[in-house]
Amino acid sequence: MAPPPIQPSTIATFIHWISPTVQEIPPHMLAKELAFRHTYLSLSPDDSEYLLWPSDDKERILEALAAFQSQQTQSDDAACSFEIRYKDVLAHVRVTPALRLVFTYDGEWKYSNAALMPFPDLVTQSPLEVPVIDDGEDTPDAYWDSYGDEEGAHAVSEDKPQEQREADYWAQYEGTADSLIPSPAPEKAAPISFSYDQMLPKTDHITETLADRLELLAKRAEEEDAATVVSGDGDGLRDALRGVWRLWKAGRAEADKEMFRRAVEDVLAE
Repeated sequence: MAPPPIQPSTIATFIHWISPTVQEIPPHMLAKELAFRHTYLSLSPDDSEYLLWPSDDKERILEALAAFQSQQTQSDDAACSFEIRYKDVLAHVRVTPALRLVFTYDGEWKYSNAALMPFPDLVTQSPLEVPVIDDGEDTPDAYWDSYGDEEGAHAVSEDKPQEQREADYWAQYEGTADSLIPSPAPEKAAPISFSYDQMLPKTDHITETLADRLELLAKRAEEEDAATVVSGDGDGLRDALRGVWRLWKAGRAEADKEMFRRAVEDVLAE
């Protein structure tokens, strides 16, 4: 349904709160995004941005606002007739040739921002039917989206419903340190398939040679007393060869004695 036209008394009442000096405006008279901004930044009437959102035209808006305030008195009732234009849930009220006040409809008309004239494009002389969704919560989504926009929070995504605007806002911060909602749990890593055979492959019968095993045996023999390894009657030598034979055939399904014998003969022939 279309919002009702903003009443001149609503505008006049608000003007009494900001002229000739700005007073602390009751939160119920402010759009909830602006009220949240006041609370979040601890803004007071003495702050230059108390009545407006940050924009490139900030200084010019403040000058126009000061000029407007200097022309008002508490008994000024002439400001009951205003030129008003509507765009979705926004009402743009021309208060001077240079300045307009922007009100947002959220069940009732509430002050949202101050901006320079002229009116924005595509405005109408009466409110049009627009979907109005009230989530009933004061959230920071529209607050952050409003920086750099002269018409405040609602103009940023005025063509989208509230649910979509909230989804678009949180999508910017999902999974980051700035997010106010927890990031999704990380996906579990797929288990790594392995076996001890892969980590410790079986002996390669081609690359492993008898010389490798003899070298290992020789290192062990150096740590022992040569007199006990090799005795005069050859028992020690046989024990050594027997150990080499057992070491060589270890891990083999079939041990080829003839291959072992040829290897010993090749060593003796060197």
